[in-house]
Amino acid sequence: MMLIPQEQAVAQRMIPSATDLVPAIPDAKGFAGMYAGFVGDELVAAGGANFPDKMPWEGGKKIWHDVIFVYSKQAGSWSQLPLKLPKKLAYGITVSYKNGLLLFGGSEQDNVPSAAVYYLKKEGQSWQIEQLSQSPEALVNMCGSRVGDHVILATGSSDLAGTPASKVFCYDLKKNSWHQLPDLPGQARINAVSATSKDSFYVFSGIALHNDAQGKTIRTMLTDAYQLDFGEKPYSWKKLQDLPVALAAGPLQAANLNDQQFIFFGGLDQQTAQYADPATHPGFKPEVWAYSIAKNQWREVGVLPKKEMRLTLPSVQHKNMYYLINGEVGPGVRSNSILSIDLNNLK
Repeated sequence: MMLIPQEQAVAQRMIPSATDLVPAIPDAKGFAGMYAGFVGDELVAAGGANFPDKMPWEGGKKIWHDVIFVYSKQAGSWSQLPLKLPKKLAYGITVSYKNGLLLFGGSEQDNVPSAAVYYLKKEGQSWQIEQLSQSPEALVNMCGSRVGDHVILATGSSDLAGTPASKVFCYDLKKNSWHQLPDLPGQARINAVSATSKDSFYVFSGIALHNDAQGKTIRTMLTDAYQLDFGEKPYSWKKLQDLPVALAAGPLQAANLNDQQFIFFGGLDQQTAQYADPATHPGFKPEVWAYSIAKNQWREVGVLPKKEMRLTLPSVQHKNMYYLINGEVGPGVRSNSILSIDLNNLK
């Protein structure tokens, strides 16, 4: 049942946001699929992929990167570290941990899935990278979040063909070890969005792929949602109220408002997904949606500027701020900006 009937819809309001609180990353093109998070009060953004020379419809080649940028609020600027990622990587998961960031999987050049796990950490004034126990399977375009002393990775793809999967893996931060959790119900998917609250891990939307009779790949934007209570055994998934609209490939981790609501700042819906021609692409939908954890209900809470909507990007929540790090603003086109949103405006 639709929880937001047309006759009850409230007038859309523009949610305050800014691209000048944190300056643009010093790369003219920007990136999709970066790894990003805060280490102390410094914002780190690393890796990612883009088309540095030509757009894909002009014959351009997508390039993966190993660069690491650090933003210092005190200096008000970004710096590029001499240190680089061990490999050129993009489209993985980032989790803040102690004095660093854990970088899970993703893909190497030409979309080769990776099982690597790296710990990018700061010791004093020095940045270092340590390799940890690799994941049981190489994964790219998965979703994932930290729940207590565990990191959960769900769905994604582990082959060159980009075949969606339903597998769910759990990494124990204390033991540096992995185990498998029950598969996600519903269709196998890539580019889902995750969220966490207390002991629960959530998966929303995503993209299912199948071939039609002519062998053409058909993308279906999914609207289902699931919860896994990590505090209760045996582990099992609970189906939640469907999303009012698909939000696939949106900011990787939804914002958490006081363990009461998750906020979703855009994503890819079925209608927009039909536009493949950059000349006619309408841009991504600007609506912002809130999910009530207690009520299991959805509501639209406002909009962002349409030109700032972006896909396949990391999101970072730090204190009361939520940051969208670069991302794809149209087919093949990246942004180098950081969109900053004060979550206090949504309470």
